[in-house]
Amino acid sequence: MARTIFVCLAALLCVGAALGGHPVYTCGGEPNNNPIIEANPQFIKSVKNGKLYHAGQGDETISVVHVYGSFYDMGYAQGQLLKDEVNYILPSFLQHILTEVDEYVKWIPKPIADWVGKVGLMAALDITYDITKDYTPSRFYDEVQGIADGSGADYRLTRNLQLLGELVKAGCSMFGASDSATPDGSLLQLRALDWDYQSPLNKYPTIIVYHPSPDTGITNDFLLASWAGYIAAISGVNDKGVAISEKHYDDGPLIEDSRIGSPFQIVLREILEESLTLDDAINVMANARRTCSYVSR
Repeated sequence: MARTIFVCLAALLCVGAALGGHPVYTCGGEPNNNPIIEANPQFIKSVKNGKLYHAGQGDETISVVHVYGSFYDMGYAQGQLLKDEVNYILPSFLQHILTEVDEYVKWIPKPIADWVGKVGLMAALDITYDITKDYTPSRFYDEVQGIADGSGADYRLTRNLQLLGELVKAGCSMFGASDSATPDGSLLQLRALDWDYQSPLNKYPTIIVYHPSPDTGITNDFLLASWAGYIAAISGVNDKGVAISEKHYDDGPLIEDSRIGSPFQIVLREILEESLTLDDAINVMANARRTCSYVSR
């Protein structure tokens, strides 16, 4: 079932060229007519470094997790609070991809599809990890380790599925509206998940709200709109009003992009973690060794 759209009121990152001259993309799917959830989330339970709330009801329930401390601590708390959800999503999503591989291959760039077909999905993800880990902040994999330890999930699977978007260079759709286009003139940003809405991921949508301790060196609180156990950034906002959405910007043949560097979803996370302003966000992107141009646009 289609899920309630995640909406962030925040500063829109508008980086890049105008649409003129670029191809127009469309995607299949079904309209999401579900209302925006406006009721306050209800407290469910807590652990040492985290609290779990639920927003919505029934099939439209969204988990809202507040986590505190080091990145390992925050990952461990997620694993504890969402143990059942994590242990459902990770193996189920992997199996879903393997079962529906012919469908996925249709939208994966051919060079990547051929490579994955040759070495296998998990091996391709292992290689993606090996060639990007030196460009990824250690705090990210500290958090992944915490999720695996807290939930009892397999670490390799937990780690590798964070890199699926980087492997296949997935992209979504987004738009921004402001001034006369919104009732109160504020800025509205929305990202639509241009993906298989029947994927097991959709069973457990999760908003993760991070409150890092000062000794992490990260001073921003921030949130990700994601799924249980998935912490690579696709949508998010920080407490300074900087927001991100994953977006495919077509700047030429994918084969010309490097596979070695900082995964684009990690760059998006770093924007939320480190940026106080739009200029800061641009600097994060400009100074990263990116593997492609897939960033907030």
